[in-house]
Amino acid sequence: LGGDNASSANNNNRTNNPHFDLMTQMGILLADILHLPNANVATYEVKVASVSLLMDTPINYGYYLLANDCIRTILDVLELQVSSVVLERDVSGTKSSSFGGYSKVSGSKDDAAALTPILIVLIKYGTANPEILRQMKERIFPKEECDELYQKAIDDLPLSSSSSVSSSSIQRGGGGGAKNMSPIDNPSKRTLRYKVIKLMTWSESNIKRLSAELMWILCNSDPTEFILRTGFGNAVHMLGMRGFVNIPEGNSSGGVGVATTAEEMLQQ
Repeated sequence: LGGDNASSANNNNRTNNPHFDLMTQMGILLADILHLPNANVATYEVKVASVSLLMDTPINYGYYLLANDCIRTILDVLELQVSSVVLERDVSGTKSSSFGGYSKVSGSKDDAAALTPILIVLIKYGTANPEILRQMKERIFPKEECDELYQKAIDDLPLSSSSSVSSSSIQRGGGGGAKNMSPIDNPSKRTLRYKVIKLMTWSESNIKRLSAELMWILCNSDPTEFILRTGFGNAVHMLGMRGFVNIPEGNSSGGVGVATTAEEMLQQ
């Protein structure tokens, strides 16, 4: 399932692992499930469960997901999951009647259960595979909507700022000169990027950390791009975790025992 460059490894795995053929069949089945339609609630719940299983798949399984157009379907699930958490809340933080009409505080454990697996999966494969990262970025930051404004913002920065960024320059008010508190393109509430950026200040700590980490890798781990695309107000927590800004001790939302990265969460 890892592509041509993994064929010899697959032969070794078949020899060393008596369950290799079964695991291969499960990998094929997972990809098939990801292509099931979303209209039926029961079917969609199976797709969501399959995303959770992807957290434990080998990293070279990403090649198989790419070859079978599964990154697009995973991003479809992301959009539906994020929408159910972000947009299906009224201003008081209750869940809408379309989801049963029961009261629920924004940022609860149910929100984390809905979003944590898919955020971890996207971070895992996006970090390891440049083509997966490219597809993710094009979906969340569509070129026709984002690139022109982003390039203009880069061009307007001081020349020294666009090439290198120091922690002191961010501390003084922006990533190498970027001072926007909100995303430069002011995305519509209907867009996926608006919803993911919204999660960067969510009250549930793991959602906040993982959504910020997803946006961080989509911005090529570049503080200037990160601030321009998400806004300094949304970016400040991740910038603090990365050492670009100072966050007062005891003021981070992590708390005791909360994983700080997707990798740490996978190891728990």
